[in-house]
Amino acid sequence: MRAMCSRTWRRSRWRFLRPGSRRGPPDLGERSLVNGLTLVAIAILIFIGAIERLGNPPAVKGVGVLVLGAVSLIGNAGATWVLARGQRQDLNLEAVLRHSAADALGSLGVIASGVVILATDWKPIDPVIAILIAVLILASSVRLIRGPFDVLMEATPEGVDADAVARAMGEVPGVHGVHELHVWSVTPGFDALAAHVVVRRDHDRDRVRRELEFVLRDRYAIEHTTLQMEDPGDDDALLQVETEPPADPAR
Repeated sequence: MRAMCSRTWRRSRWRFLRPGSRRGPPDLGERSLVNGLTLVAIAILIFIGAIERLGNPPAVKGVGVLVLGAVSLIGNAGATWVLARGQRQDLNLEAVLRHSAADALGSLGVIASGVVILATDWKPIDPVIAILIAVLILASSVRLIRGPFDVLMEATPEGVDADAVARAMGEVPGVHGVHELHVWSVTPGFDALAAHVVVRRDHDRDRVRRELEFVLRDRYAIEHTTLQMEDPGDDDALLQVETEPPADPAR
C-alpha cells in the first residue's frame, strides 16, 4: 500500500510540474542503466578477444596502428572534452561521456601498442593493452549501473543521511516526533521526502510544516516533500482500546 501511494504521489507530482503533458514520469535512469550494461558487455567482449590473441598474437604494422590511433584519439578526446563540460548529474549525458572516454582510452591503447611494436616488435602488447582498456571500461561503468539501480530501488540518495534528516526535523520547535521517514530519488538530482510528523498540541501545524520544509530545503536541498502532520496520541488509551474485549450485546 505504501509503495502504491508513493508511486501515485510521484505521478501526480510529475503532472503538476509538467502541466498539459501527456508523458509519464521520467525514465528513472533506465537508459543510463542500459548504457552501463552495454559498456560492461563491450568490456567483456574486448577481454575475451584479447585473451584469444595472447596465445597467437597477430601480425601488426606499427606505423599504421600509430597513425590510426592518433587520428581516432583527436576525435574521441575532443568529444570527451566537450561532453565533460556538461551537466554531470544527468546520467544519460554521463553515459555518453563514458562511452566517448572509453573510445579515447581505446585510441590511447592503440597508440601505445603501435609505439611498442615499432620499438621492440613485441606483438603481445596489443592484447595486453586491450585487457587494460577492458578493466578501465568496467571500472567506469560502475556509477552508470549503481545510480539508476538505486533510483529504481528507491534507495536513500547518495550523500543523504536519513537519520541526520530525522534529527534535524525533530529539532524544529513544535515537533514531537517523526516516523515513517522515507527519502529517495525520483531521478538523479530530483530528491523527495515523505514522513509522518507528530506536532505538539500547543503549536500550529501549518507553521511547523513550513519550518520543516525550510529546513529540508536549506540544509539538504530537498524541495519535494510530503509531510503528514499528526496530533500526539494517548498510548495508554490506544492500548486499552486494543486489548479491551468486545461488549456483550445481551447486556
